[in-house]
Amino acid sequence: MAKLEKFGSFVLLEEVGSDCAGRVYRAAKVRSTGLEKIVYLTKIHPSLAQNTALMKSLMDELKVCAQVSSPNIAKVYGCGKLEGAYFISWEFVEGKDLGTVFTRSLDGFPLAVDQSLYILSRILGALETAHAARIEDKGVLHGALSPVDVILTYEGDVKVKNFNFAQVLVPHPNERKEALKRIETYLSPEVQDGKPPDKRSDIYALGLILYRMLTGEPFFTESREIDVKQRLESSVLMAPFQDDDKIPAPLSDIIARCVNPNPAHRFPSVKEFRQAIDAILLSGDFTPSTFNLAFYMHTAFRSEIETENKQMQEEQAMDFLKYAVLEPPPAPAQPPARPAEPAPAVQKVAAPEAPKVAAPAAAQPVAARPAPPARAAEVPMPSLGYEQPKKSPVAIIAAIVAVVLLGGSLGVYFGVIKPKQRRAAEQAALLAEQKKMEGQRKRLLELEAQMKASEAEKEKYRQDLQALLDAEKQAKDKADKDAQARIQAEIQKRQEEQKQKDEAAKRQAEEAEKIRLDQEAKQREAEEAAIAEQKKAAEEEERKRKEAEDEAKRRAELAAQVQEGQLVSLESADTKPKIVKSKQPTYPPMALKMGVGGTVTVSVLVSETGAVVDVKLKKPSGSKYGLDEAAMDAARKYQFTPALKSGKRVKVWYDLPIFQFTPPR
Repeated sequence: MAKLEKFGSFVLLEEVGSDCAGRVYRAAKVRSTGLEKIVYLTKIHPSLAQNTALMKSLMDELKVCAQVSSPNIAKVYGCGKLEGAYFISWEFVEGKDLGTVFTRSLDGFPLAVDQSLYILSRILGALETAHAARIEDKGVLHGALSPVDVILTYEGDVKVKNFNFAQVLVPHPNERKEALKRIETYLSPEVQDGKPPDKRSDIYALGLILYRMLTGEPFFTESREIDVKQRLESSVLMAPFQDDDKIPAPLSDIIARCVNPNPAHRFPSVKEFRQAIDAILLSGDFTPSTFNLAFYMHTAFRSEIETENKQMQEEQAMDFLKYAVLEPPPAPAQPPARPAEPAPAVQKVAAPEAPKVAAPAAAQPVAARPAPPARAAEVPMPSLGYEQPKKSPVAIIAAIVAVVLLGGSLGVYFGVIKPKQRRAAEQAALLAEQKKMEGQRKRLLELEAQMKASEAEKEKYRQDLQALLDAEKQAKDKADKDAQARIQAEIQKRQEEQKQKDEAAKRQAEEAEKIRLDQEAKQREAEEAAIAEQKKAAEEEERKRKEAEDEAKRRAELAAQVQEGQLVSLESADTKPKIVKSKQPTYPPMALKMGVGGTVTVSVLVSETGAVVDVKLKKPSGSKYGLDEAAMDAARKYQFTPALKSGKRVKVWYDLPIFQFTPPR
């Protein structure tokens, strides 16, 4: 198997051809669970894809065409842009495009007239559905129909693709010329001249395709300046019964009308085109059917079908999961950012007083406080609330003691050399100073005790504040954890709901597809039944026609045997004799005298001149008084127009009206 190429969510399995839009591949659509389905994928030509406006128009038109439903129109699955390239994915069917069939027909597998008419009727069905559609106030037509746009399946179905593509190219002359030059052989004159296509452009292209199916060669070879009538008269069928079989006259007339350069002279609609084809099918000379086309495809492409079946079996066994694009789950919704917590204000506490410590805030609701930063290390710690004085009381007291001691030392020093009278005063002063220093020492000890108490209060405040921050951090961590759990639960719930929706949508799609397939099967059965009924009616009509011909022939043979003046039965005469002159019988005197009445029926032999040459009594009166004889005498006096058979005057026996004899009262 050739190396596979990944293209977005598709795997390109093999290139199967190209058309005016781009290269066509058979591709695998891959999901996260593996292979979803096989599709046809068209990668748009780079020369077209670089025109953004054209691509946007094309994508819009494809969305419209995707809504047109017909068993003979290839369904559009999707379109868009992947890996920098535009693409179209559409319905995959096992078969070949009509261009490939034309190539194979030249290799000894010609299309018969029956098969050509069947393919034509299916293409007409697709065009009739498309032309009648009106979606989002937009119409649908093909405009650039060519053999590569017609797919013949191995089972005898026909699919048409690439609707509305030509319309998109109208405002873009450069891209239009580049795309349509690949199929210009089948373009109508107005489209080649750059005018917008219409429904009659599709009829023109279909006439050329019909000619190609019948003869195996293009209608135009080098130039379009040809005599259409002469071209058709000189053409022969690709699969004739005899060596010189011409195109049947009704089909030749239809092709001539389709390929008329003037759109006004073509069929005005596909419906009238179809009616002309139906009239040919009703003649009974042709028997197109799905089976015939399927038999042809299996005969012409036997080796390809076997190879493709084997290849598709291998692909079904492949592991496409390695090509799947795993879609990450949606990112959880982020909670709104909390505002930054302002740093607590610094509370200054006077040195001699211990600050009042607030009660711990652990019992307060967490939601009532602003959220702290995520990490405790990043939380700005507040000041401890104590401001040091420039000099401590201990230092002051120490300085005073030093000064006092120094003064005492000087007094002692000077007292040794001073007179004794000064010693007593100095000693008294020293004792007073010592007492004073003792009081200052006690005061200093009290101040130190107060300072220690203040430090304890400060430490307690610090511990309470830290406990508050820890409690807030724990509350925040718990709230974040709960919020994350709720988010994960919501994500899981939505994923489960989406999964259920996807499964429901898939079931609905499968049911819709099943309904569509059933409808298509019923439609095919109805069409086949209608064709069978039409064929039966045509056969019955043909039988009656042959019986009429046989009867006419028999009469002609009999006419050749009839002689002038020949006696024939009244029933076999073409023209019955008519009474020209009649005669009422004379009432016999004896019967009148006796008062006898009655009825008499007489048959006369009318000669070729209209005279009565013989008379016979068919129903007598039963009387003995001359009623029968009177009636026969009157009958001999009748005159007639002669009877005719096969244009010749003949003799016939003719029953006269009843003679009624009624006696007077």
